[in-house]
Amino acid sequence: MAKKENILQKGRVVVRQLSEGIVFTLNELKSNKFRTFLSLLSVSIGIFTIVAILTAVDTLEKGVRKSFESLNTNQVSVSKWPMAPEDENGNQSIWNIYTKIYLHERLQSGLLRRNIRTP
Repeated sequence: MAKKENILQKGRVVVRQLSEGIVFTLNELKSNKFRTFLSLLSVSIGIFTIVAILTAVDTLEKGVRKSFESLNTNQVSVSKWPMAPEDENGNQSIWNIYTKIYLHERLQSGLLRRNIRTP
């Protein structure tokens, strides 16, 4: 029985402290209206900024996904050298020939490692 009374007493103390804290907070908010306004304004701006950034990132991600989906392939090739188109006969363009010569010269001079494949 004493244990139950002790728990009830502690519960009353907690409820009293919470109610005093709420009353104190409301009185402070009423007396410092400008500080309250600035606090609410800064929190609102912070939330707006986070929402705007998340929306922008989501939009950019959707745009990138849509552009990759338009390729209609499961593979994407990323290369240091720009891709040059072939002519109407399927021959390599002058850019591809120049790239092969350039890489061959760099390999011969030792400026490139040997394990790099030339196009």
